[in-house]
Amino acid sequence: CQAGLTVRVLKDINGKSGNLKKESMLEEWLKDHNTLLQKFEPLFSELRRAGTVDLTMLMVAEQRLRQLYGG
Repeated sequence: CQAGLTVRVLKDINGKSGNLKKESMLEEWLKDHNTLLQKFEPLFSELRRAGTVDLTMLMVAEQRLRQLYGG
């Protein structure tokens, strides 16, 4: 998922970079996709609260991350 998300971010910011630093490009992508990213906060909050993460929880997180980058 990390590789897929990285590719998605790089594709989305390709051509937009101009004189932006890498950190600025990522911040810009996060800002542009804020609505979509807000959907993940409840999932990540639940994972943090759980303390112990099981295989089912990891599978749900992986599926949702795949939706984020279209994988």
